[in-house]
Amino acid sequence: MVVWPHKSSAPISLGLIFSCFLCGALLVSLLAMPAVASPDSPAYGELCVLSALGRQNALKLNFEMAINNGATVEEIFEALFQVAAYAGFPAAWDALTTLEEVLAGRRRAD
Repeated sequence: MVVWPHKSSAPISLGLIFSCFLCGALLVSLLAMPAVASPDSPAYGELCVLSALGRQNALKLNFEMAINNGATVEEIFEALFQVAAYAGFPAAWDALTTLEEVLAGRRRAD
Protein backbone atom coordinates (compact mmCIF):
# COMPACT_ATOMS: atom_id res chain seq x y z
CA MET A 1 0.00 0.00 0.00
CA VAL A 2 1.10 3.51 -0.77
CA VAL A 3 -0.05 6.50 1.24
CA TRP A 4 -0.85 9.40 -1.00
CA PRO A 5 1.33 12.42 -0.09
CA HIS A 6 -1.36 14.73 1.24
CA LYS A 7 -3.25 15.22 4.48
CA SER A 8 -5.54 12.22 4.03
CA SER A 9 -4.18 8.99 5.40
CA ALA A 10 -6.37 6.82 3.15
CA PRO A 11 -4.11 4.25 1.49
CA ILE A 12 -4.19 3.96 -2.30
CA SER A 13 -3.01 0.79 -3.97
CA LEU A 14 -0.38 0.83 -6.67
CA GLY A 15 -2.78 -1.18 -8.83
CA LEU A 16 -5.28 1.68 -8.74
CA ILE A 17 -2.61 4.22 -9.64
CA PHE A 18 -1.39 2.03 -12.51
CA SER A 19 -4.95 1.47 -13.75
CA CYS A 20 -5.61 5.22 -13.78
CA PHE A 21 -2.36 5.79 -15.68
CA LEU A 22 -3.26 3.13 -18.28
CA CYS A 23 -6.78 4.49 -18.76
CA GLY A 24 -5.41 8.00 -19.25
CA ALA A 25 -2.78 6.83 -21.71
CA LEU A 26 -5.36 4.79 -23.63
CA LEU A 27 -7.77 7.71 -23.79
CA VAL A 28 -5.05 10.03 -25.12
CA SER A 29 -4.10 7.40 -27.71
CA LEU A 30 -7.70 6.92 -28.81
CA LEU A 31 -8.29 10.66 -29.16
CA ALA A 32 -5.04 11.25 -31.07
CA MET A 33 -5.44 8.26 -33.39
CA PRO A 34 -6.68 9.04 -36.91
CA ALA A 35 -9.89 7.23 -37.78
CA VAL A 36 -8.99 4.38 -40.12
CA ALA A 37 -11.98 2.13 -39.62
CA SER A 38 -15.57 3.19 -39.57
CA PRO A 39 -18.64 1.33 -38.39
CA ASP A 40 -19.43 0.83 -42.09
CA SER A 41 -16.20 -1.09 -42.69
CA PRO A 42 -16.67 -4.77 -43.58
CA ALA A 43 -17.31 -6.91 -40.50
CA TYR A 44 -16.31 -4.15 -38.07
CA GLY A 45 -19.03 -4.92 -35.55
CA GLU A 46 -18.70 -8.69 -35.83
CA LEU A 47 -14.96 -8.56 -35.22
CA CYS A 48 -15.41 -6.40 -32.13
CA VAL A 49 -18.13 -8.57 -30.63
CA LEU A 50 -16.37 -11.87 -31.33
CA SER A 51 -13.13 -10.48 -29.91
CA ALA A 52 -14.85 -9.25 -26.76
CA LEU A 53 -16.56 -12.63 -26.28
CA GLY A 54 -13.34 -14.57 -26.89
CA ARG A 55 -14.77 -16.64 -29.76
CA GLN A 56 -11.43 -17.42 -31.39
CA ASN A 57 -12.67 -20.01 -33.93
CA ALA A 58 -15.43 -17.73 -35.19
CA LEU A 59 -12.98 -14.84 -35.14
CA LYS A 60 -10.59 -16.68 -37.48
CA LEU A 61 -13.39 -17.21 -39.98
CA ASN A 62 -14.54 -13.59 -39.70
CA PHE A 63 -10.98 -12.27 -40.12
CA GLU A 64 -10.74 -14.29 -43.35
CA MET A 65 -14.13 -13.05 -44.55
CA ALA A 66 -13.34 -9.42 -43.66
CA ILE A 67 -10.04 -9.50 -45.57
CA ASN A 68 -11.67 -11.23 -48.54
CA ASN A 69 -14.40 -8.56 -48.55
CA GLY A 70 -11.94 -5.67 -48.63
CA ALA A 71 -11.11 -4.83 -45.02
CA THR A 72 -7.51 -3.78 -44.60
CA VAL A 73 -5.24 -4.99 -41.83
CA GLU A 74 -5.19 -1.39 -40.55
CA GLU A 75 -8.99 -1.37 -40.24
CA ILE A 76 -8.96 -4.68 -38.42
CA PHE A 77 -6.19 -3.49 -36.12
CA GLU A 78 -8.14 -0.36 -35.23
CA ALA A 79 -11.21 -2.46 -34.46
CA LEU A 80 -9.07 -4.53 -32.09
CA PHE A 81 -7.67 -1.37 -30.54
CA GLN A 82 -11.25 -0.37 -29.73
CA VAL A 83 -11.80 -3.81 -28.21
CA ALA A 84 -8.86 -3.13 -25.89
CA ALA A 85 -10.49 0.08 -24.75
CA TYR A 86 -13.95 -1.33 -24.16
CA ALA A 87 -13.56 -5.07 -23.49
CA GLY A 88 -10.07 -5.14 -21.99
CA PHE A 89 -6.51 -5.84 -23.05
CA PRO A 90 -6.74 -9.64 -22.67
CA ALA A 91 -9.59 -9.84 -25.18
CA ALA A 92 -7.71 -7.65 -27.66
CA TRP A 93 -4.47 -9.59 -27.13
CA ASP A 94 -6.18 -12.91 -27.87
CA ALA A 95 -7.76 -11.42 -30.97
CA LEU A 96 -4.40 -10.04 -32.16
CA THR A 97 -2.86 -13.47 -31.71
CA THR A 98 -5.66 -14.97 -33.79
CA LEU A 99 -5.21 -12.28 -36.46
CA GLU A 100 -1.50 -13.07 -36.56
CA GLU A 101 -2.30 -16.76 -37.15
CA VAL A 102 -4.71 -15.89 -39.96
CA LEU A 103 -2.22 -13.56 -41.65
CA ALA A 104 0.58 -16.14 -41.33
CA GLY A 105 -1.68 -18.75 -42.94
CA ARG A 106 -2.49 -16.38 -45.80
CA ARG A 107 1.22 -15.68 -46.37
CA ARG A 108 1.96 -19.42 -46.50
CA ALA A 109 -0.88 -19.93 -48.98
CA ASP A 110 0.49 -17.24 -51.33
